[in-house]
Amino acid sequence: MDLPLIVLNRLNDFSETEKKAYFDEYKRKKKSVFVAYLCLIPLGWHYAYLKKWGLQALCIVSLWGFLIWWIIDWFRVPHLVSNFNKDLSIEILNNFSWVSKKKEEVNNFSTERKKSNISLNDYYKMKN
Repeated sequence: MDLPLIVLNRLNDFSETEKKAYFDEYKRKKKSVFVAYLCLIPLGWHYAYLKKWGLQALCIVSLWGFLIWWIIDWFRVPHLVSNFNKDLSIEILNNFSWVSKKKEEVNNFSTERKKSNISLNDYYKMKN
């Protein structure tokens, strides 16, 4: 897999279960070059496949620059898919980081609550 260095470094801090969950999510959402080419062939819907709706609308309105951009995109598709997948990997990493921050917060709450017998409502009042 061609993941950005920032993702690879952060994945080293994950447990095996978290890594498996991350890669399962990544494999589920990543895009394929083959499917992108299949979308390009009939009507040039490869930008829609890559969730670039603005470019897709521009292509439709301009008739793909009188088919010039359609021909150029034959060479650009692998790069477009690679960039999409790299951005996706970072987005998933951010989502996982958010979840692990919440998990740490819950663990901190449990520890503090055991020490001082405070309620959940009091804990959040203290944080704010």
